[in-house]
Amino acid sequence: KDISLPSVFVMQRVVESVTVSDYERMMQEGEASGDEAFTSDEIELRKMMTVDAGIEEKKEPVKFDTVFPEGDNRRFMVLGKPGSGKSTLLKYLMLEAVQKMLGNPRDIRSLSLPILVEIRKFENALSKTNRTDYNILDYLYDSMRKNYSLTLPKKFFEKYMDSGRVLLLFDGLDEVAAESRRVEIRQMISSFVTGYNPDNTVIVTSRIAGYSRAQFSTTDYRHFTLEDFNEEEVEEFIHKWYQSRLHNPAEAGEKAGDLKEAIEKKPRIKELAKSPLLLTIIAIIHRYEAQLPEDRLELYHKATEALLYTWDIGKGIIDEKFKLSHRRRFLEKVAFHLQSIEKGDEAGVVMDRDELYRILLSEFCQVFDCENWEAREMVDEFLEVIRTRAGLLVEQASEQYGFVHKTFQEYFAAMWMANESKDNYNLKIMIDYVDQFIDNAFWQETLLLALRALPARQTQKILELILNRDPIGLEPYFFHNHYFVMKFIAEQGQWLNNPVFVEKQVNDFIDFSWNEGRSRSTRVNKTWKRFQYWIPTVNDLSTRSILNEKFLFLAEDPKQVGSLRASCAKAVGKLEVKDKVAVDRLLLIAEDEKQDGDLRRSCAAVVGDLGFEDKAAHMLLNIAEDDTQPEYLKCSCLSVVEELGFKDKNAIERLFKLLEDENQPIEIRRRCATALGKRMDKDEAIAKRLIHIVEDDNQSDDLRSDCAFSVGKLGAKNKSVVDHLLRMAKDERKTGGVRRGCTFAVGKLGYKNKAVEILLQLANDANQGEDFRLDCALNIGKLGFKDKAVEILLQLANDANQSGDFRLDCASNIEKLGFMDKAVEILLHLAEDANQRDKLRRYCVQTIGNSRNEYKKVVNRLIQLAKDEGQTRGLRLDCVKAVEKLGLKDKALVEILLNFAEDVRQGGGLRRECVEAVGNSRVKNLAVVNRLIKLAEDCKQGAKLRRCCVLAVGNLGIKDIVVVDRLIRIAEDEKQSGGLRCDCAFAVGHLGFKDKAIEILLHIAEDEKVGGGLRSYASLSIGNLGLKDKAIELLFGLFEDKNQKEGIQRYCALNIFNLGVKEKMVGALIALAEDEKQSDGLRRFCAEALGNLGEKDKAVDILSKLYLAQKDKYEDEARLIYNSLWEMTEV
Repeated sequence: KDISLPSVFVMQRVVESVTVSDYERMMQEGEASGDEAFTSDEIELRKMMTVDAGIEEKKEPVKFDTVFPEGDNRRFMVLGKPGSGKSTLLKYLMLEAVQKMLGNPRDIRSLSLPILVEIRKFENALSKTNRTDYNILDYLYDSMRKNYSLTLPKKFFEKYMDSGRVLLLFDGLDEVAAESRRVEIRQMISSFVTGYNPDNTVIVTSRIAGYSRAQFSTTDYRHFTLEDFNEEEVEEFIHKWYQSRLHNPAEAGEKAGDLKEAIEKKPRIKELAKSPLLLTIIAIIHRYEAQLPEDRLELYHKATEALLYTWDIGKGIIDEKFKLSHRRRFLEKVAFHLQSIEKGDEAGVVMDRDELYRILLSEFCQVFDCENWEAREMVDEFLEVIRTRAGLLVEQASEQYGFVHKTFQEYFAAMWMANESKDNYNLKIMIDYVDQFIDNAFWQETLLLALRALPARQTQKILELILNRDPIGLEPYFFHNHYFVMKFIAEQGQWLNNPVFVEKQVNDFIDFSWNEGRSRSTRVNKTWKRFQYWIPTVNDLSTRSILNEKFLFLAEDPKQVGSLRASCAKAVGKLEVKDKVAVDRLLLIAEDEKQDGDLRRSCAAVVGDLGFEDKAAHMLLNIAEDDTQPEYLKCSCLSVVEELGFKDKNAIERLFKLLEDENQPIEIRRRCATALGKRMDKDEAIAKRLIHIVEDDNQSDDLRSDCAFSVGKLGAKNKSVVDHLLRMAKDERKTGGVRRGCTFAVGKLGYKNKAVEILLQLANDANQGEDFRLDCALNIGKLGFKDKAVEILLQLANDANQSGDFRLDCASNIEKLGFMDKAVEILLHLAEDANQRDKLRRYCVQTIGNSRNEYKKVVNRLIQLAKDEGQTRGLRLDCVKAVEKLGLKDKALVEILLNFAEDVRQGGGLRRECVEAVGNSRVKNLAVVNRLIKLAEDCKQGAKLRRCCVLAVGNLGIKDIVVVDRLIRIAEDEKQSGGLRCDCAFAVGHLGFKDKAIEILLHIAEDEKVGGGLRSYASLSIGNLGLKDKAIELLFGLFEDKNQKEGIQRYCALNIFNLGVKEKMVGALIALAEDEKQSDGLRRFCAEALGNLGEKDKAVDILSKLYLAQKDKYEDEARLIYNSLWEMTEV
C-alpha cells in the first residue's frame, strides 16, 4: 500500500535561538568617496567579517506550525541534524498549501502559492549556465519548462512575490558543500527575497554542520533548530505509519503496539528512534524482521536490504539476475563516485546516465562475464529495478540520477570505503581516505559510518592516528581532530569496547573546551559552545555514563568555579540519564546550604528534568522559604517549580503557605500563585483557595489578578467556581485588574461570549487606565473577536487625551490584527501632532514608509509635513524618505520636492533626500532633469548634493542629447571634484553614451597624480559600464601598488572579487599574505579573501603560520586570526 506524506507526517517541535553577536557576517557594498581618503571604518564596512558567536538565548520547544502567527518576521531558518526531517517538513508544508488551493478554488487568489527550491538542483543549474546574471527567478521558469513542459505567463512569479502571497521554501543550503559557493547562494537567496513583498513566508533549511560560514542574519531570519521526536511524537508516528500501511485497523493497532514495545525494550533503539529518518527505517525493518538492530549502521543495512531485496521477496518477485550482494556493490560504487565528484570542497549529488555507464560497465562486465554492449543493457535494467522497486537511486531530473536521500548516499559510500579496506586486507586504504577527507564537512558522516563498518580494533587504531594528526600545528589550539573522534565516540563508545580509551578522550575534550574557552574570552567561547552542542548528540549509553560521572564530579568539586559547576549540573540534565544515584548526588548539592544558591537551584532543576519532579520541587521550595536567600534567587526557584509539573500535595501546601503569608514580598507571592496555576489538573480545591484570595479586597490587585488567571489555567469547570468568577468579573466595585483576571479565567473555562461581554465593558470604561484598556482589547482579539478589538483600539488611538506612546502602541496592534489602512491613519495623526515627542513622530513616519501604502493622500500629507519649516530637520527628512519608499508617481509632488532641493535655506540632508526621491520616482520628465542638471552645474552647491543630482539624472534615464552634453562638460572639467566627474561620466554611460563615458573615466583612472581612492572609484565605474576586463586590470594595478594605502588595496581587492575574477587575484593575494613586511591585519585580510575564493587550503596554511607566529595567542589581532581559522577549519 502506498503511503502519502500527510497520512504519516508528525509536526515537529523546534527551539528558537537568537545569537547576540559582536557583529554579523556582512559584505556591505557601496560607493567609495572619490574625493576623500579611505578611513578604517569605510574599509571595515567593505570587509567580509567573521561571526563571533556570542550569547545564545534559547526558548522552549514549540510545534513549528505555531510559530507563523508570531511577530511580523516571515523569514525562518530551520537547522537540523542529518535525518531530522528538514526536507520532509518543507514537502509537507508545500503539499498542505497545494491542498488548500485545490480545495478552495474560489479563494485561490487569497491563498499562498508554495514554491519549493531544492538548493542542490539550483546550484547544479547555476554551474551549467554561461550566464553571469543567472538567478533564482530564471531557475524557477527554467524548471517549469524542463520538468513540466510548462511555459508560464510573463511575470507570473514576480506578481505573486509582489503580492506577498508566496510560501518560498529553500531546502538544503548545506548540500552546497563548497563554502564560498554556499555564501554566494546565501546572498542570492537574500537578494531575491528582499526584492519583493516582506509578507511572503520564506523558510530555508540546512544541516547544522554545513551552516556556520554561510549563515543568514539573525535579525532578518528567525532561527530554529529541529528537536528530536519525544515519546509522544514517536508513538504518533508509529500509529500513523501502520494505519497508512495496513487496511485492517485492528491489525494496524496490534502492529503499532508491537513496535512501540520493541522500541521501549531496547534503550539504544529508543535513542535512535528520536530521529525521524531512523524511526522511519525502524518501522520499515519492523514489518519484515523479527529483531530490530541496535546500531545505526545496522539499521541502514537492514533498511537497504528491505528496500533492495526483502520487499520483492514478500511480493513474490524473484530476481535471480541481480543478487543482493551485486545490488549493494553497484550502489556503493555509484555512491562513492558521487561523493567524490568535487568542485573545491563540493561533492556531487547527481550524475547523468552516460556517467553511470562509465562507472558501472567494467563492474558489470566482470560480474556477469559479458561484453560492453550487453553490460550496457544490463545497467539500464538495473537502474530500472533500483528506481521502480527499491526507490533508492532515482531520476532527479531528465537523465540525472541521484540517491533519494543524502543519508543513503553517505551510507553506501561508507560501505565502499570500508569494503575496499577489508577486501584488500589493507588498513592503509582507510587511513588514506581519512587523511584525504577528514577536513571536509561533506565527508564527516560518511567517514563516521565507514569507521564503524571496520572491526573495532582497526577503528581504534585509526582514531588514535587521528588524535595525533596535526599537519599544521593547530590541534593544541582547536582540537578539531579530537572533535571528530568525539563525534564517533558519541555513537560508538560502547562498540569500541575500550572504556579507558573513551574516558580519556572525554576528559581531555572537556578540559580543553573549558580551559581554552576561558583563556580566550569569557563572553565569546567557541570551544565550550561546541562542547555544549556535542552533548545532545551522545546516544551511546556507555559514553553517556562516563560523561554523566564526569559532570557530576565537576559539579561536586568545590575547587571549580561556580559557572563550570552549574554548567556541568545542567549538562547532566541534557544527557537524560535517569539514574537514582545521580539524582541523589545532585540533591546533596541542592540541600547543602553552604553551596552557592544558583548552583543549588540548577541542581534541583536538573533533578526535575530527570523525572523526579516532587523531589526537585521540595528542594527548590527549601530555597524559596529560606529568608537568608536573596529575593531574585527565591523567585527564580519558584519559576522552576512552576515549570516542573509536580504532583506532591505537600508542595502545594508549601506554595499556599508562601502565597498566603502577607509578610512575604509580593513578587514571591505572585510567583506562587502562578506556579499553582500551572498544575492544569482541574483541582477544584486549589481553585477555591485561589478564589478566596481573589475575593479578599485587602490583597494587592496584581496578586488577586494572578490568582484569577491561575484559576482559569487550572481548568476546573465547576459551576460554583465559574459563578464566583462571573460575579467578581461583573462587580463594578472590584478593580479593573481583578475583573480582567476573572474574565480571563471565565474565557479559559469555556465561556468566551460572557468573557468578551465583560472585557468590552472594561475596555470602554474611561475610568480604567490606558494600559489596562489596551490589554482588554487585545484579549478580545485573542478570543477571536478581531473586529470588536479593532473598534476599541481605534477609539483609544484617536483619543487625543491619551499619551502619544500609548496611541502608537494601539496603532501597532491594529496593524498586527490586519487593519493596516486604519493603523496608517492613526500614525499620520500622531506624526502631524506637534505636541508629540519628535522621536515618536519620526518613528510614526518611518513606519508609514515601510507600510507599502500607496494612497495619494498619505503621500500628500507627508510632503506637507516635510514642507513645514517649523518641524525638525530629522522629521522632515524622514517624511521625504517615506515618500520615496511609498513610490512617487505624481508630477505635482515631484515639483514640491524639487522646490525643496533648490531651496538653499533647507538643510543639506533634506535637500539630498529630496533629490534621491525625485531620481527614484516614476515621473520621467525633461523639465525635471534640466532642473537637476542646473543644480549639478552650480559650483556654489555642496559636493554631495551635486553628486546626488547627477545620480538622479542617470536613474531617470531620459536620453536627451543636451542633457548628455551638459554632463560631459562637467565630467571633462578638471576643476571639478573627482567624485562628481566620475558620477557624471557614469551617468553619460548609463544614458547610452558608453564610449565617451569610458574615455573620461579612463583618463581619471590612469592619472597617477590622482589619489588612489578616486582612481579605484573610476576603475570600478568602468567595470559597471561593461568593460570588466579593463576595470580589473586597473584595480589590479592599484592592488599590487605597495605605495597605495592599505585601505585602497583592500577596496580594490573586494571590487575585483565582486567583478567575478578569481585566477588573477589568487597569486597577488598569496604574495601579499606571505609578505612579512605587511601588517598582520592586511595579511589576514588577504588570507580570508583566498578562503572566500575557494583556496581554503592555502588560506589555512597562511593563517596558521601567522597565528603560530603571534607571541600572545590571546591579544586582539591573534583572536581575529584565530576566529578566521576556526571558521575555515571547523567541520
